[in-house]
Amino acid sequence: MEFIPKTMRDAEIINKESVKKRNKSKPCYSQTEMRLRAYPLLMERITESSELLSELEELGAMGLRQHSKSYVRMIKPSQRISPDEMAEYQIKQLKAQIAADKFETDKIEEALQKIEDDTYAPIIEYKYFDEMSDNEISEKMCCDPSTIRRHKVRLVKKIAIMLYGVDALYE
Repeated sequence: MEFIPKTMRDAEIINKESVKKRNKSKPCYSQTEMRLRAYPLLMERITESSELLSELEELGAMGLRQHSKSYVRMIKPSQRISPDEMAEYQIKQLKAQIAADKFETDKIEEALQKIEDDTYAPIIEYKYFDEMSDNEISEKMCCDPSTIRRHKVRLVKKIAIMLYGVDALYE
């Protein structure tokens, strides 16, 4: 028999429970690792998108990308859009994309700054940005691979708390 909420409070409780179940499918620790691995790619994407944006702003409608699906979504049937309007739309889209990527990289940088005084903080850079193995890192830092793994887990958990707050504590 299915529980049917009778009040808004019951509905809120059910909603919170379903959110908790969804969040447990991707724990904060693995999400943090995913975000750390994505950081260098996001930085590269910000650079490329910024270059494209400046080119588009400079050239206007002449700098439009051909066959872009991004502005097709905003067109209604039988509606005509001028090249200048398309260029304006693409500029807005690029600015929004850059802002979202910048927000993510800023959050990661902020978390990384808080652990930079830790003796083992370079492990994060070596592991997630330089894609080095635990053995390579242990050789570089002159310690055992198990030490690298232990401190990597500790540091990623710290970063997860900074990124996800209290949710990261209850994994």
